[in-house]
Parts: sequence; C-alpha cells; structure tokens
Amino acid sequence: RPPFSIISYWTRLGLAFALPAIVPLLCLLLFSADATQTLMGLGNVILFTFLYSVIRRTRTAIIDEAKHRVRFELLADYYNQQRQRSNDLVTELTTEIERRKEAEAALLESRDAAEAISNLDHLTGLANRRVFDRVLTREWARALRVGQPLSLIVCDIDLLGSYNEHYGNRAGDQCLVRIADVIAQNTQRAGDFAARYSGEQFSILLPESNENASLDIAETIRQAVYELTILHPGALVGRVVTASFGVATMVPTAADTQHNLVEAADYALMRAKRSGGNCAFAVFGEFVNREN
Repeated sequence: RPPFSIISYWTRLGLAFALPAIVPLLCLLLFSADATQTLMGLGNVILFTFLYSVIRRTRTAIIDEAKHRVRFELLADYYNQQRQRSNDLVTELTTEIERRKEAEAALLESRDAAEAISNLDHLTGLANRRVFDRVLTREWARALRVGQPLSLIVCDIDLLGSYNEHYGNRAGDQCLVRIADVIAQNTQRAGDFAARYSGEQFSILLPESNENASLDIAETIRQAVYELTILHPGALVGRVVTASFGVATMVPTAADTQHNLVEAADYALMRAKRSGGNCAFAVFGEFVNREN
C-alpha cells in the first residue's frame, strides 16, 4: 500500500475517534448560560478549526511528498530497467559482433586455405602452372623496372614414360614427388620460385640470378636427382632416373617479353636432351639461330 494511503487512513481513523468525544463537549460549552464557558467553547472551536486546517495542510503536504517520492522511485526503477535493458542489448550486440568476427575470420581462413590448395600441385606440393605464370609476369615486370637479370630453369625428367611403363603410374608419381622435394630443398633463397609446369616438367624462377649462378643451381639439382638412385632399367645413364635442365638468363628490355625467356629456356632444355640427358645447358639473352 502506498505511504499516502496509510497517512489518509490514520487521519480518518483519528477523526473518527476524536469527533464523538469533542463535539458534545463543545456543544455544552457553546450553549452554556455561562459567558465564560461560551467563550471557552468558541475558542476551542476556533482552535480545533485551526488545528484541523494545519493537520489537513500537513496531511496534504505529506501525501504530496509521498506521491512525489513514489513517482520518483517508480521513475528510477523504470530508468534502471531501461539501463539494464540497454546493457543487455549492448552485451548481446557485442557478443554478436564477436561471433560475426569469428565467423568472418573462419571464412577468410577457409578461403585462404582453399586458395592455397588451388594454387598447389596436388601431387608434389609445389605451385602449379597457373601460379607460375602469374609469378613470372610479376618478376619480369620487376626485373624490367630495376634492370636486374631474371633466370629460368626448366627441368624435365628423362624417359619418365618408360619408367611408368615398367613400374606403373603409382611409382612414377612417387618419383615425381622425390624429385620435387630435391628441387624445393635447393630453391630456398628469398625470391626463388619452383612449380610443376606439366606432367614431368618443373620450372624454377630465379630473380636477380646471373647465368653462372643459375647454371650452378641447375647442376646441383641434377646431381641430387642422380644421387637419389631411383632405379630405371630403361635409363641411358647409370640405370637410374636422371633429369635434363635448360637454363636461360635475360636482363629484360622494353623490346622483350617474358615469352622470350620461356622460349630460351625451352631451347636450352632441347639442347640438353639432344646431348643425351642428365645434363644442364644454358643460354644468355635471346637466341638467334635454333638448331633443327
């Protein structure tokens, strides 16, 4: 029950008990034959009227104050509820933002993983040809801008077809994986890039690498492949799997294109193959005459 209802209740209750006792006494005094008693009765009436007025005003003030206090408490409760609701909404919003951030991060991670997988050769783990073409375009433009040499090594496994015929495609895949590991281990310089270009062919891009340095890397990989001693009854050298290498180095000019570098490396590879395989052949710059 509100406080002002309690005050009103006790006021009425007090009057209910006081009036039956006071009114007869006032009547006796007012209607007495004694003037003194009459004056006393009249004074009591005035006094009680004043007291009633004071009590009524006090009661009204107390009730108004109680009403204001109750309204203030209700308003405070309302604002507390609204503040709590706002805090709950902020908490929910923060949680939702964090959840969406986590979902976005997971989505980006999945996308990056899918993109990384799509950029790799599924068998060897090296980059695929699509990525190689993109990196070649980028490195050619950079070499042209800074005026530095760009080298390309093309590696082709000798007589892999006959190896597959003798041992099966599964063994051929294992052979490719082992050779890809050798290539990866020997192309760890910053900027070096290796990719599986086709079935039995690998491409290695060497930025800011001159002809001699690139030929040394090709020779190192050739020797490491030979030392794997992967038995190959149809091999021409040592009865083991070998590889041939074509190395091309160019300092790009505005008149050249990246295709000139690829053609030069292919020409060098052809010369290595014609030499019986298991060797590396290098050219520098554009070649003029191609042997038949």
